[in-house]
Amino acid sequence: MGTRAGFSSLFSAFLIASTVLFSSFEAQAQNRCSILLSKYLREIAAQTETVKALLAPKPQGPRPLKLAPEKAYMFGLEFTVTNQTIVNEGNRNPKDYSLANNPIKAEALHKFWEMLAEKCQAHPGCRSTMSRDKHDQALRLDFEDGFYFTVGNDSAVIEINAKPQTIEGFRKVKHYLEDFVFDIAKQIDLKPHQRAGQGHIHVSRAALNGDARLLRNFFVDFQNRPEIAYGALGNHLLNSPPLAAEKPHQREALKNVLQQLDSKRRYSIEDFVNAVHRNVYTSSHAGDWGSFDYYQAFNMTRLLKSESSATIEIRSFRPQRNTREFELQTRLISRWIEHLRMRETPVEYNMADKYEHTGQEIVDGYYKLIKELDLPWNEFKYLLPENLVSIEPTGLN
Repeated sequence: MGTRAGFSSLFSAFLIASTVLFSSFEAQAQNRCSILLSKYLREIAAQTETVKALLAPKPQGPRPLKLAPEKAYMFGLEFTVTNQTIVNEGNRNPKDYSLANNPIKAEALHKFWEMLAEKCQAHPGCRSTMSRDKHDQALRLDFEDGFYFTVGNDSAVIEINAKPQTIEGFRKVKHYLEDFVFDIAKQIDLKPHQRAGQGHIHVSRAALNGDARLLRNFFVDFQNRPEIAYGALGNHLLNSPPLAAEKPHQREALKNVLQQLDSKRRYSIEDFVNAVHRNVYTSSHAGDWGSFDYYQAFNMTRLLKSESSATIEIRSFRPQRNTREFELQTRLISRWIEHLRMRETPVEYNMADKYEHTGQEIVDGYYKLIKELDLPWNEFKYLLPENLVSIEPTGLN
């Protein structure tokens, strides 16, 4: 008998034997087969779901920073100094920044430049040069450690800009601003105004770490608290209004924008900024001063620039009285962003439409924010305006 025929005979015999054996234990075998089949089906289903989960696009979640916040991202400052005479002159023609229309400011600025250059010449490692800023000529002081600042012209004020710094970095260079800017300004009757010029702060895009939902939550939480932007930390409605001070249809538009974006698994920082610019920032109290998307308390126009110069600009801070105030403001912003970074759900927009508040309401709203961020109240109440700092929060005790 050939090998193939022999194998065929053996296989036939095996089938006959198996059939007889299976028949004798039919109920037991069927039960065991059913159990095994169910087990294999469950395993296949589980593996299928695992593969689906791996292939599916992930919703955006918290993206931790590699560095501590105080070292992770930059802040840019815009200090301003003036006096009431210069402000009065500037108010006559607020759209014209030229020194020719404000000779009193021109005289003060040139005197400021002269005294700064003299002090710089006597300071080891300091070099002064004339440069240009966004408005006109500016004096630039460079120091041997790489820090620099400029002093130039703006509407009704003299404006100081400086090399962006982290919070930790600012602590190492703030003495330059104290010794050169605030001390010399005081000598020629210049100081920060309670409102004019404001103290805009830029936060580098690196703070967002590419997280569009973090920007969304920061923007919404900011707009949910108009007593902070217009009361606790600022009070310039024309230059930097919160959304609560804008038109009802703009707030409704933000609600619709959020609904549309929140329904998506993923969207970009540019998607959010463009949606707000296109649908929400359609008018401003600034009127014909400039673009509507620029003259807002929360300005995002610079987020659309190249990564190295992209920033969020919080325009609603009142002018910083000193470097201590700026440092506290940057710590507040940093903690606010980091607090929201760990949030996994969208901040709900409350459609706030009240922007004028009593002193007690302002203090209570600010106190609530400080406690949510777990910051020390006795230290951060310093940021309140002088007429409110003595008011005790309702929930303090």
